[in-house]
Amino acid sequence: MRRYKALVLCALMAGLIFNGCSKTEKNIDVDSLIKPSDASAGIKLADSEKSGEGNTENEEVFDMIIWNNSLDSKYIENAFSAKYPDANLKIVSFDAADTEKVTKALASNETIDIITYYREGFGNFNSIDVFEDLLQPQYDFDSIKSVFNEREIEQCKSFDDSKLIALPFPEYPMVTYYRADILGQYGFPTDPEELAEYMSTTEGWMKIAAELKKHDIYAIQWKEELLQKVLRSYAFYDDDMKLNINNEKIRETLKLTLAVSKANLSSRINIWGEDGQKAIKDGKIAMLYVNKWGENYLKSFVPEQAGKWRATSLPLDVYGYQSSSYASIVSSSKLKMQAWEILKRYMVNDYDYIDKQRNAESEFLGGQKSMQLYEDLINKMPLRYPTILDDRDYSTFFDILYNNMDQRGTEEILNLAISKIDESTYHEQKVLAEYLKENRKK
Repeated sequence: MRRYKALVLCALMAGLIFNGCSKTEKNIDVDSLIKPSDASAGIKLADSEKSGEGNTENEEVFDMIIWNNSLDSKYIENAFSAKYPDANLKIVSFDAADTEKVTKALASNETIDIITYYREGFGNFNSIDVFEDLLQPQYDFDSIKSVFNEREIEQCKSFDDSKLIALPFPEYPMVTYYRADILGQYGFPTDPEELAEYMSTTEGWMKIAAELKKHDIYAIQWKEELLQKVLRSYAFYDDDMKLNINNEKIRETLKLTLAVSKANLSSRINIWGEDGQKAIKDGKIAMLYVNKWGENYLKSFVPEQAGKWRATSLPLDVYGYQSSSYASIVSSSKLKMQAWEILKRYMVNDYDYIDKQRNAESEFLGGQKSMQLYEDLINKMPLRYPTILDDRDYSTFFDILYNNMDQRGTEEILNLAISKIDESTYHEQKVLAEYLKENRKK
């Protein structure tokens, strides 16, 4: 069962939770909050647009509109033109944070056929009945079901698990890319599995970072970057809407963050900028924490370092993702079947490519079968269903961290963050928990 039947339907589109409920309100009527807002009332249910005048489902010449937040437009264009060379495509880009823009467009029945968005944004949409159920017979989902990881599909379902309202693009885990030659030079493990084991504790990772720093080499760029990745990858709340950050993964990563700060072990270099690129070329960066695209980046930027890099899991036995994307077909679209054909072509091609690369040896990574590593780590990533409170809680956590990291320890900061988050979202948590209790599917 999906973790939370939140009032996304009204809250995200009309700001009822954040703007309509002050912290001083002691009694909240759940039903009044769940009631559709003026904005959400304008969103027609999926069934209301199944047919109608102007339906062009069987035509080859048409104008399609895709709202895109998460994919490279050229790949969308290629998939579109390969299937429908005589049709026209318009791609509208939107910012990940601009949920209001998207929901207003859906509410006003603006012409949109497909929406792509980052996985973090799924909680904004999974309670709104505006996306097609791709389990309906006309979409023959079973014909492509085998290309997906079952775990990924489960995360694309509607709030009550009754509909499949999105398809997941290939998901890539966060990994540690490291200079095996540099680590070996200073006496540390170079084998991916042995290094992962060595870095599974704060003490082990700190030994590496501290020793490298003596030689002006860095194992981390920003003191808080691992903590950011952990907080984005693990759920803030459990199935009963109880705060879920008081756990060992977050505690250990916070401990490491404070240790990095105290020992001044971060390079403070943006690896995507000129300074960062120079540092990589000069062998001053021994570890990077990015997703699969890091391999492509390094390969194109420092081809002369081929064979010196390897990949392994993140420190502290934590697992996370980056830049995972979803796509949904809007129910009011008159081009639903064409949209389905485009998504199907795009998805199958992407997953086929990955499948063909599974046993390939990466020359850049010294012959390592990196795709097998990525697949293994994907299967270990935590299931995470975003809530409408996550971004707010994330900001609160880091406000507490930055204001206290020089004076307080791990437990104090964690307890302060928990207390502040509970205080600032108490009423919202209560509403969501009560709604879950009353409406959770039996």
